[in-house]
Amino acid sequence: MTAAQLYKEGKYQEALVAYNALVQTNPVAANYLGLAQCYQKLGYTIHAIEALNEGIAKYPQNLDLQLCLAQTHFSAHNLDAAKEILEPLYASNKENLIVVALYLNYCIATQDYHKATTLIPFLSKKGGNYIGIWNNIGLVYVEMGDMRSAMQTFRKGFKVFLANPLPKAAPEAQEFLDQEAGKKALLAIKKALDELGVPFLLAAGTLLGIYRDGDLLPHDKDIDLMLPWNIPRLELVDAVSRYGFVCFASKEDIVGEKGQWNIILKHVASDATIDLFFLKPEGDKLVHSIYKNGKILSISETNTGRSQIEYAGQTFWTYGDIELYLIEKYGEDWRTPKANHNGLILSNTDGRTHDPYGIGITLCYNHCLGALCESRYKKGHGYTLQLLSVHDDPLLLKVKKYLEKNLKEEWYPHIPYRKSRTNNRTLFGIRD
Repeated sequence: MTAAQLYKEGKYQEALVAYNALVQTNPVAANYLGLAQCYQKLGYTIHAIEALNEGIAKYPQNLDLQLCLAQTHFSAHNLDAAKEILEPLYASNKENLIVVALYLNYCIATQDYHKATTLIPFLSKKGGNYIGIWNNIGLVYVEMGDMRSAMQTFRKGFKVFLANPLPKAAPEAQEFLDQEAGKKALLAIKKALDELGVPFLLAAGTLLGIYRDGDLLPHDKDIDLMLPWNIPRLELVDAVSRYGFVCFASKEDIVGEKGQWNIILKHVASDATIDLFFLKPEGDKLVHSIYKNGKILSISETNTGRSQIEYAGQTFWTYGDIELYLIEKYGEDWRTPKANHNGLILSNTDGRTHDPYGIGITLCYNHCLGALCESRYKKGHGYTLQLLSVHDDPLLLKVKKYLEKNLKEEWYPHIPYRKSRTNNRTLFGIRD
């Protein structure tokens, strides 16, 4: 069996041995690329970079090696190194779809959405057959606060998905959060904030998993913390950077209204995401929000003070009445584990969520299309169930039925439709 065949079958350790032999006997660019990809799959980022640099030294004009090196730096959060490669590549390859698509990913990762918008005309024209490109363009519109254009774009992606045969499903169910990585990140941010004298509360799925199950939720995607409203944002970001955390938001966003409500950190050592929300007191309530360029989704919760909870040998502060908080956020059945639950649209059923712009719905379209891009069909189908339970869209129903017709899968349970529902025409002004 060849090195390429071993790699294709997921036998990365065997493929690594084969590619290592190949670069000694036949040091062509393709073999350096295969070697680096094996290292990446096995988590050996430094070795992948070394292999790519060695290949580029021999083949300095090889675009595949340069793109792979940029992507590797990008994935390892070495954004300055990725920029050094991508900027000149983009400048000299503005008609290359792969280069421009990767450059868009870089702009999204660095939260440079204004630059990202300049790439949209080319990608819309040349990349119309790729649902991943539509998903990323839609995400840029979300961040720019244009929910109507975002929804139109995501729906174009769904139409492309329906028009083509299903790619092979992902080989196994992929979980969002590695629990050990999440634990490492949570303990690291606790150490940082404790030493800086910054109080915080465990919240959302992080609190739910620890309180109900004794551990972080494997289907969650980040660590959720609530911080006091009066914390100076820029000083906080600068301080935690010395503890191994990075924030890709611009200084303007951090000190602006976006940073008032939410700041996202990445823990470099574990690659886990930390979502920091800032609680604003309003009467007997606490309010936190998601901000998208002037558009706000806000959630109010009862202020019950603070209490403590133990996890991983540490004591954490959280809400005073934990069960009331979980009832308000997840409903009376919060004790029942539900892997298929997106809090942006299914939580807060008692009117505590104020989302006049449809940010939650739009982001869930993004999550749904993203799952389909990665051939994670059960997850994508689960998002259609959640969306259809609160939002009318015949296109989503087609996606749901298309998956059910073409795949034999044990789908998530049906979610009852709510009486109060939205639709694309009234919420976004979309008529098709």
